[in-house]
Order: sequence, then C-alpha cells, then structure tokens
Amino acid sequence: MGKEEKDTITVYWSPGQFTNSEPYSWNQFYSEPTLVSEPILEQRQKDPTNRVIFGCPAYVEGLKNVYEVRSVHSEDVTFPHDLWKNLPTDYPQAIPTNSKLGFQLVRLSSIEGHVDLTYNMSWLFFADEPIEARFTAPYFPPKSPAKNGLLAIGTFNIGMWFRQFNLDYMVPQGSNRFVIEDNDPLFYVQFLTTKKIVFKRFVHTDALQKLAEEFAQTSNRRHKKMGVTFTSRYALSKKTKLPELVLSEIKKNLVE
Repeated sequence: MGKEEKDTITVYWSPGQFTNSEPYSWNQFYSEPTLVSEPILEQRQKDPTNRVIFGCPAYVEGLKNVYEVRSVHSEDVTFPHDLWKNLPTDYPQAIPTNSKLGFQLVRLSSIEGHVDLTYNMSWLFFADEPIEARFTAPYFPPKSPAKNGLLAIGTFNIGMWFRQFNLDYMVPQGSNRFVIEDNDPLFYVQFLTTKKIVFKRFVHTDALQKLAEEFAQTSNRRHKKMGVTFTSRYALSKKTKLPELVLSEIKKNLVE
C-alpha cells in the first residue's frame, strides 16, 4: 500500500531580516498570518438570502488559502522634500527618518519615475512539503502605505526554496508620506493548494540565516549556465538536500 496522503500542510514562519542586521530583536512588530476571508464573513448580511457572493464558487476559490499579515504598530513618516532629487549612486543606502523600523533604497528602480524603497520588515516561510506561495499587496480592499506605491510581488515554492519576503515598494518620486495604521494589512500570501494550512512559528537562528543567504546567493555562487529559472534552482536544492537541512534546523527552534 502507498503512503497515505495527509490533508494538511505545515507552514513554518518567522520574522527575517532583523535577526542578522543588529543585536536586538523586534518580535513585537510581527503577527501570525490570518485568513483574509474571516473578517469578511463577520460582515455578512444577516438574511441568508442576501449572501449570494458567499455561495459563488468563483469567490470561494479566489479566497481559498489566502492569508494576510497585519501590522501591530503604526507608522507615519514624511520623507525630506529633496530626498528624491538626490538619489544615491551606490546601493543600498539607509534613509534618515524618524521611522520606528527604518527604510533603505536598495537598488535603482526598474520603473521610470519611481524609487525602490524597502521598509525594514521581512519574513521567512517554509513548508514541510513542496507548495507554491504567491505574495501580493493587499487587494480586498487594495491598500498601500505610500500613495500609488507598488509592493513587489512574487511566487515561489516554499517547500523547495528558503528566501526572505521583504516589504519592497516601488514608490513614485515625490510621494513623500508613508503611513501604516495599527491592524493594516501589510501583504497577502496565497498557498496554492486545496489542503488546510497549519502555521508554526520558529526562532530565526544564525544557522537559518546562513542557509537563507545561501539560497539568495545561488546565482552569484554558481556558474551562470545553471540558468535562472526556479526549475533549475529547485533541482539543485533537491539534489543537495537543502530542504531537509532547513527543516531540520527549523524543527530544532520551534515555538511550542
């Protein structure tokens, strides 16, 4: 008989960047992901006959396993008026502000008339089996801390690839205010599976940071002929048993 397939996937998560950027922790700024549909369900019409959308297969499928991470802090920063007129030529560069967490200009923007601005929050997600995760800006309803700011999006297999997701915004030059309110959605993550997601938090250790950096440096360390597609990277990850290394270290540092 074959191995019985389980109906859940465990997704391990932790705050990311601050653990290796300074000797302090910032756990009070990070909340656990929650289903986007939960607060919407609480606002349903009392009369069941007026709940048409909640019985629509397209709606149900569109929000299946879509989670949001909400802020547990507020932030209201006004950037200097001349900031965008004096963009650096070397990256990354910290931006001097009164922000609680701080900002960096990480690279020259790929979009004309914008700056590539990173807010100092990041996350690590890893699953106990291969699963695609799609990271997007909040869209139900849309939300951005900077006017017309675009959150960098991405999809990758969090059971095969261990990398940080950062709050990296492409902000129009001249957009000089950045506002986060307590309980604002920061980003959405959709897990592309029909299985139920079980979250477990882990402590981000130096050993895990080194593994995350190894994944991030793959294209720099390997010959360019290996390709830049995730297919080739996943194959390398599997061949070198990196998922097992990551899971082994995560399980040593679970928050029980």
